[in-house]
Amino acid sequence: MTILDSNVILRIMRGEKEVKRFVENHSDTIGTTIFNVYELLRGRGVILDYFKGFEIYGFSESEARVAAEIYRKLKSSGKMKGEIDILIASIVKANGETIITIDKDFIEIGKIVQIDVLTPSS
Repeated sequence: MTILDSNVILRIMRGEKEVKRFVENHSDTIGTTIFNVYELLRGRGVILDYFKGFEIYGFSESEARVAAEIYRKLKSSGKMKGEIDILIASIVKANGETIITIDKDFIEIGKIVQIDVLTPSS
């Protein structure tokens, strides 16, 4: 399973074939997080039907503990990131998944907290 970040979902929805091909070549099943769903509904008014084929990862106490750990590591390294990115990263890490994103902050988060991050070249 590969988790798609909001920016990747948006690019696929806009018809960016290179991004879609990258996702297809790197995952047989895809998912996203409840925070990505929130971002897309909040800012873009994405229709919920779009997510029907996705596994949507939730947020529970175990992810909250991982998020707190990520927050502390980023803060101590002087490389603090946005709260939503920390929450998304915690879901990726807690579930042992990989994230596909275009957000360069995730590359840095991935290095600091050891999560797998794939980035399309678009």
